[in-house]
Amino acid sequence: MLTLKKRLKQGLVWNFANLFSNEALRFILKIIVARILLPDDFGLFAITAIVLSVLSILNSFGTASAFIRDDSSNIKKAKNTLFYIDGFIDLLIFFISFTLAPHIAQFFTKNNPQHLLTLSWMIRVLSTQKIIKIFTNVPRATLTRGINLKKIDIATIVYSFVYVILAIILVYNGFGVWSFVYGLLAAIIVESILIFTFSPFIPSFIFDKKIAKKYFNFGKNVFVSSFVNIVIREGDNAIIGRVLGAGALGFYHLGEVIVNVVIDGIGNSISSVIFPVFSRIQHEKKRLQSLYFKTFEFTNLIIVPAIAGLFILANDLVILLLGDKWLPIVPLIYVFGTAALLRSILYPSGSFFAAKNKPFIGRNVQLLNFIAYVFLIYPFVLKFGMLGAAYVLVIFSIISIVYVSHHLIKEIKGFFTKFLKIYIFYIFLSLIMMSVIYYINSLLTFNFFTAILLILIGAFVYFGLIFLFKKQILIDLIKFIKGEGDI
Repeated sequence: MLTLKKRLKQGLVWNFANLFSNEALRFILKIIVARILLPDDFGLFAITAIVLSVLSILNSFGTASAFIRDDSSNIKKAKNTLFYIDGFIDLLIFFISFTLAPHIAQFFTKNNPQHLLTLSWMIRVLSTQKIIKIFTNVPRATLTRGINLKKIDIATIVYSFVYVILAIILVYNGFGVWSFVYGLLAAIIVESILIFTFSPFIPSFIFDKKIAKKYFNFGKNVFVSSFVNIVIREGDNAIIGRVLGAGALGFYHLGEVIVNVVIDGIGNSISSVIFPVFSRIQHEKKRLQSLYFKTFEFTNLIIVPAIAGLFILANDLVILLLGDKWLPIVPLIYVFGTAALLRSILYPSGSFFAAKNKPFIGRNVQLLNFIAYVFLIYPFVLKFGMLGAAYVLVIFSIISIVYVSHHLIKEIKGFFTKFLKIYIFYIFLSLIMMSVIYYINSLLTFNFFTAILLILIGAFVYFGLIFLFKKQILIDLIKFIKGEGDI
């Protein structure tokens, strides 16, 4: 039987494999397709994603998270209860999506009949994924509960390849924006089959009211947090789509994709592994705090220089990869990058507080952001356009940092000093790396090979400095990934 350390090792290895397949492949897909499609096409697909994301708030009662951290001995009752709760919610989402699709499309497309019809059917077709996922909710939660993330990530990697390859084939054969829809739906079907194969579950006629009540009691705080998070995350897109149109939303959406492909990919990858591990050691204060700072440092070790490199090469990369028609996303990249840099400070606090059974902290910070959001998002979009929505994300990051840090200081002795020591160090090294890249780039003609060269030089300078001044962190990172550290 695998130890916690071995499970964490496998989880990290496979999650990073998932990162560089799932996130990177989808990034490559959108870069390739962006050279063919117009911003309007990206905007329509982004609106479809917004609609399904907002309706998926019904999935955010935290039942899966409650199941993952549940130490109940009657696992059969727990699985069946989870199946019926989440299955009912998925059916409800499908029904709402399919029925209201024309009205939702009319809200976003105004007086454009062609966009109205296309968007209506895109929402309906993609909503069928909820029916498919009814049979994988329990298998996925079971694999996560057992920190058996290797199988989940194998399924996700296959999903990414199916999605990307099929979408590229379709777009080159004239399917336009429907290439995303058909590719995504096919990938979801394949992924669901794999998840069910890895952890088969045949439901029985069992439903335990006590377990359901326990899950909802845990999940009510998660639900409030998730509800506010989805509104904040998708509200800017919705307002841009409504006020500025699908074309502006296309720019905004692709700008987010470029920034978040690595940043959120790394953070989410680590968080998905760390939450079940934190849950297993939630009563061991010293180990929990030690693991918190390890994951915080390893996350920012990668995220901070990634954002720094993107800042210095943004304009040249957009022209090279996407063409001049996409230049309006460059200012967005700078603002999104700033928000992401601030947001990286919060990793892995969400998993930390959830494991300590304090999900209300995540709920409260989201409520604070929601209040700011209500007052700021619409006037900012009206005054500053696309950039206004991005500015609001920076404000959200600052609010989150202040509130969460207040609670981390209470939970972890010497938190503020340790945090500053880690974060400032990586910011300083990244600034040196940026200076070197900027100087060399000024001497060369920018093309594909120059871009690769600059990235390699930047990585050499950055990790060379870490090896020179903080060699131990690289050793610790290798041990951490191998599962040889003190976890």
